[in-house]
Amino acid sequence: MAMKRILIATDGSESADRALNFAAALAQNLCAELVIVNICTFSDLWDMRDYDELARVEHTTVGELLTSFSNRVLENASDRARNLGVTALQMQSGHGDAAHAILEIAERVNASSIIVGKRGRGRWASMVLGSVSQKLVNLAPQAVIVVP
Repeated sequence: MAMKRILIATDGSESADRALNFAAALAQNLCAELVIVNICTFSDLWDMRDYDELARVEHTTVGELLTSFSNRVLENASDRARNLGVTALQMQSGHGDAAHAILEIAERVNASSIIVGKRGRGRWASMVLGSVSQKLVNLAPQAVIVVP
């Protein structure tokens, strides 16, 4: 089976950046399109790195904040992918349970594989609920590559 479309899920973490580097190299080697995905959750709003910026925003909804946060993560990731030489890419965002949202997008875009980092921003939640990467490995019908 040829890989025509590789989905990389990112949350902007260091682990996701390593996964993006791997996905970009793989996409180039296989002449595949890279689909960069971010699933934003309410817990992302309280990430200390983003709190000051979000605190300055006035007269906005939580949905708008989530969309803004997700767009920023996607733009940073797409800039990084382009700097790594990827020319064919698209960006997708979603919300809700990260693993299920990633799987829905993967099906919608007909992704050949899914690449994720081993750990993202939600370390405490993953200890209680299970990691996104673990859920994807168990549920995805396509190959899932977990980058340490």
